[in-house]
Amino acid sequence: MALRELDYDFISLEEAADRLRASPTGKRFACFTLDDGFRDNAVHAKPVFAAHGAPYTIFIAKGLSEGSHSAWWETLAALLQSVDRIEFDFGRGNESLPTATTAQKMVAFERLSQFVNRIDEAQAVAAIDALAARHGVDPLVVCRDLVMTPAELRVLAEDPLAHYGAHTISHRGLARLDDAEAEAEVADSAAYVAEITGRACRTFAYPYGDARSVSTRERERLKRRGLIGVTTRPGTLRGAGWPTCRRCRACR
Repeated sequence: MALRELDYDFISLEEAADRLRASPTGKRFACFTLDDGFRDNAVHAKPVFAAHGAPYTIFIAKGLSEGSHSAWWETLAALLQSVDRIEFDFGRGNESLPTATTAQKMVAFERLSQFVNRIDEAQAVAAIDALAARHGVDPLVVCRDLVMTPAELRVLAEDPLAHYGAHTISHRGLARLDDAEAEAEVADSAAYVAEITGRACRTFAYPYGDARSVSTRERERLKRRGLIGVTTRPGTLRGAGWPTCRRCRACR
């Protein structure tokens, strides 16, 4: 591994935050994170981390793990792979979008992604789920096929290199939610991680990692709970050099 050859330390995200506080200019290090608790984290990533003795943090969204919420970006991927055309109301009546070619699928995905960002996120996701269902794609089945169940998470938690962090309940952008909803997304997801691991949750990854999820309110909320907050975008929280989590498909 290139980082090992460059004499990087491999450390956990919690240790990274502690080390930055103590000595921001100390020895180079790397920490590894994965979003959403996908099953391939256990199947494919765990053996790689084990081979290199590298700790890793998986950020868990309770609603995805428990099967109460869908992952809209995965729903869209499954839908667009299966159809050559879709009809969708972006707010001005139904539009017909061709999705036969890869380029057309990418255009449709981008437009629907922008739709999620433009209106109330729960409403947008419900509309995408309904679109998928009309084409025989079950959003919850898509999520269940990809994301680890609570039982699987508990098994993986026995790996001494594995660490879990919170990632909200519904994977919605926190800054767009009212105060009560945002509080519940943080508190309940941190409690869920503690329930799975038997240890207090110390880390939290903001969904999407950009302005739709991070604000002064969110930073203060995490601070009060003693949570280390990370994003997908360098500079969003504290400037260049602060730890960032790996981008999930929704954040690309």
